[in-house]
Amino acid sequence: MSIVIDHSKEKKLLHTLFLCFGVGIMAWLPRFPEVKANLQLENGAFGSLVSTGGIGAFLGLLTVGHILHKFGAFRVTIASILLLFISLTFLVQVRSSFLFLLFNISFGLGITAVHVCLNSHGFHLLERGKVNVITTGAGYWSAGSLATSILSGLLVGRVALTTHITILSVVLTVIMISIVIRLKSVLLEPNTSSEHDYTIKDIFTSFEIDWPVSLGMACVIYLEFALGDWGTIFPKERLDISAGLSTAPFIIFTAAMIVGRLLISRLLAKAPIQVWAKRGVLFAGIGFGGCIILATHLPAELKWWSYSLFILGYAAAGLGSSFVAPSFFFSSKSSLEVTECGGCGSIWCDKYRSHLCREMDSCLDHSVHRIHRTCHDDSNCDVAGNFLLRQLSQSRECEKELAQPEPSVLPASAACTSKIRYLSIAS
Repeated sequence: MSIVIDHSKEKKLLHTLFLCFGVGIMAWLPRFPEVKANLQLENGAFGSLVSTGGIGAFLGLLTVGHILHKFGAFRVTIASILLLFISLTFLVQVRSSFLFLLFNISFGLGITAVHVCLNSHGFHLLERGKVNVITTGAGYWSAGSLATSILSGLLVGRVALTTHITILSVVLTVIMISIVIRLKSVLLEPNTSSEHDYTIKDIFTSFEIDWPVSLGMACVIYLEFALGDWGTIFPKERLDISAGLSTAPFIIFTAAMIVGRLLISRLLAKAPIQVWAKRGVLFAGIGFGGCIILATHLPAELKWWSYSLFILGYAAAGLGSSFVAPSFFFSSKSSLEVTECGGCGSIWCDKYRSHLCREMDSCLDHSVHRIHRTCHDDSNCDVAGNFLLRQLSQSRECEKELAQPEPSVLPASAACTSKIRYLSIAS
């Protein structure tokens, strides 16, 4: 018999999963110097080898959604958790670069798989209970990342790397799988209709890439992992700082990122997020670059001044980049055509037949809100806002059209499609 879980309990369990996810995948970053020593590689070779995790992450982005749709969230989430922590356990124990390469690719795949599974359930909860855990889940992930960075720094030189990561992986695996079993009754069910299934070929041919948004998001996300790699190796080898203190820059970076994400809601009252994103990029780039240049050019006898500048630069990078990634998410939502927003509802399954019109309403609501927020008393903007309000009421006609029984592919009428395209430009 399935266990009934209310939305508040479900939210807490999902937050715990995000917290454990952050603790797990970031635990080994402060101990990268020890991993590099195990492999007996130079900095450049080790950095190149670590970056191969992106191959697994890319494969995961292309395939995990399809697998989740086919087999359901329960089995896929458990398999993803096992893949993630088994890979992490072997990563810190192998001495062969080739084996490290294979496990690193599977680790990247595991990260993406767990990420997709958790966020898919977050959106599922949002649809069922109107409870938004996507934003708060990111906060719990950051808190887990900070906590594990501090813990790893304290354990350096006291507990062996393999012991630390192995015990942590086993504990987190047990906790996360237990929570997934607890959530089984409310997780996404597997698709059982072959009419709404799609092939591997569709994965590679049915999507388009918004390059400015995608590249910007990739740079911001990669920054966190790159600094975790370089930030622990540089103080230890370049400045001859102890292994324990070499973890401090990444801890400061994570803490500054959390502070920035907490403060952004107050800053939005003074200027839109696009403005703060531009200022954040300049602040992070100039602050980080300037501090690192000064730190590397100071004489060796001033290593503690260099170390202080290094930490200051990491704080600037974390604070300045903290709300840049959300701004790219905002940009992607604003720039998407509504037909693309509702694509998942008009292509794959009858469950989302009305998604196109719901997303159309959402984009219209956003446009009206943005116009009235930014334009104030401008008469032209009032005209545009009133026009969008009229279109918002007319969009219900599309709801009736798409609600009729039709094949799995649900094309909107020419008039509706034309209206949506026009409104996406007006937005």
